[in-house]
Amino acid sequence: MPNVRFLDDAGAPTPQFLAELEKMGLNFEDLASAARMRIPQQATERSTVLGTPKPKESLEPMLAAQAREGSEGSLAPIMARGERTIKDPLATEAIRQWDDKGLIQAVKTASPQTRAEMLKMLDIRRRIEENKRLAQTTRPTDVTGQSAVKRIDYLRNVARDARTQLNDIAQKDLTGKPMNPEPVVNVLRNNIAELNVRLETGPNGIPVPIFEGSQLSANPSSQRIIRTAIRLLSEGGAPDALRFHNLKRQLDELIDYRKSMQGGLTNSGQTFLKQLRAALNQELRNVSPQYGQVNDTLSDVLTVFDNLDDISGRRTNIFDPDAGVKLGQEFRKLFSNYGVRGDMLNTVQMLDEMSAKYGGSFDDSIMDLAMFANALDTRFGSVAETSFKGQIEAAQKSQRMGEMAGKVGAQGATATAAEKIMEMYRDLTGVNNSAAYKVMEDLLKRNQ
Repeated sequence: MPNVRFLDDAGAPTPQFLAELEKMGLNFEDLASAARMRIPQQATERSTVLGTPKPKESLEPMLAAQAREGSEGSLAPIMARGERTIKDPLATEAIRQWDDKGLIQAVKTASPQTRAEMLKMLDIRRRIEENKRLAQTTRPTDVTGQSAVKRIDYLRNVARDARTQLNDIAQKDLTGKPMNPEPVVNVLRNNIAELNVRLETGPNGIPVPIFEGSQLSANPSSQRIIRTAIRLLSEGGAPDALRFHNLKRQLDELIDYRKSMQGGLTNSGQTFLKQLRAALNQELRNVSPQYGQVNDTLSDVLTVFDNLDDISGRRTNIFDPDAGVKLGQEFRKLFSNYGVRGDMLNTVQMLDEMSAKYGGSFDDSIMDLAMFANALDTRFGSVAETSFKGQIEAAQKSQRMGEMAGKVGAQGATATAAEKIMEMYRDLTGVNNSAAYKVMEDLLKRNQ
């Protein structure tokens, strides 16, 4: 009998291997590293005279490793037991109640902290079912938002520490240090010209910006910072690095992560300030490399906050006390067709990466929590009518639907008939909200 090879001499998957993966509902590109390490070169053979290959059995260690980490829905009904897989009765019942293999596998492979947060969300949703007023103050999405707020608060402290370090470095290393102002002045002049702001010579030869007819004519905050920038750059005496540092601090305070919601900076004002700040940073880096290193930390954090502001909408201030509530609702777009989905995904990943880069340790997953919030809405609905509609759609999949519909066909009113159908469907299948809550709770608590 011919051998069944899984990998060729170059380590690439063979057609036979890809066919076996397809039977398992897996894709080679999605295999976890632990699973890839357990791919044999070829299938072992049965201990018979003919030596028939046994590809399925040979791939059991790989499948077990993938079941521990993979997100494919096909893995949900099984679980790893050493180097083998066995049936997972609890997950199978969860699939029946929730009708979503991908969700169940994601729950099974979530981190312990993520599952603990999911359990809070499940409890909130179950309490809302019993007390509708609770939804006015508490929702499962709040848990997702708070997960982001924890990271935001951590990075805010990182930024605060970086600002303190920059001030200390400035006092020690920048005072009296000469600095070439021309690159900064050129950026200032070029940006002012692009905004259609005219400069006229004022008292003592200091330029005076004229904002009438410019892009900033109705933006007093941007006008103020431009006047301040010109004034600081025009102060008498040799311009030292400390003066430029102080100018940059004022720019930072005005930008302030784009916090101002009403009467704040326009996009053109934002662009002007950030380009001027970038020019200042570069020149200060030339004077003090240590200043540049600490400033990189601050710039990383500011970039994350800028991106969060971009995706969170005008009504959301990421530093407000209720930011968790608003962010949690916004993160639902991660699993929708909204145009901001791609930007939101990148920002959430950046929030995690920067938190980890600067020492933050957060074991819960914003992405998994947002997915679970959406799953709760899909399964139970945000209101009772939505939940009922979802169960009717599930009932239509039943082979007994036609029989049940025939029995209640003479009921008359559509709503009454539908309610009767649902009662019979629940009695027949045992699929109901109470069972769905219970099995998900057991699944989330398992191995904790």
